[in-house]
Amino acid sequence: MQFLSRLFRSGPPPQLAQALLLQQREGMRRREIASHFGVSDAAVGKGVEQAMLGCIRRCRYDDSLVLDKCCPGNCPYARQQIDDDSLSQASAWFARLTRDDASEHDQQRWRSWLDQADIRRRAWARVEIVCMRLRAMNHEDIAAEFGAVFSKHGAQGA
Repeated sequence: MQFLSRLFRSGPPPQLAQALLLQQREGMRRREIASHFGVSDAAVGKGVEQAMLGCIRRCRYDDSLVLDKCCPGNCPYARQQIDDDSLSQASAWFARLTRDDASEHDQQRWRSWLDQADIRRRAWARVEIVCMRLRAMNHEDIAAEFGAVFSKHGAQGA
């Protein structure tokens, strides 16, 4: 089973997963994604947050999503358990920091949040792993997997 199939299995609904992929792999801004789907920027933000949370929760239960060329087995955060609250907070920060109007103040508040606890750094490491994996995928792999992943949900990839 390929990366997207494993990552999105029992995870985010197809449009949310697609929004996350468009943002991370294609570098689309939130307003561009909102226009693509015909929804508000806020809806895209919430969707991206939910998609990321689904993905990093999935990584919690599938070590093979974490332990690979992007995060080798010697990664200090790879196999450590992370509570759901920390994963939710990391997803919320991800959504906030990827807003089109994210500010330096947002960055400072995120750094403060991150520095308060090791478990938060572990949760954020999962966000970074998912982002690295999505960015590293080539277009052929995405096209091959996107159709398979999203067709079972009755949606088509862009």
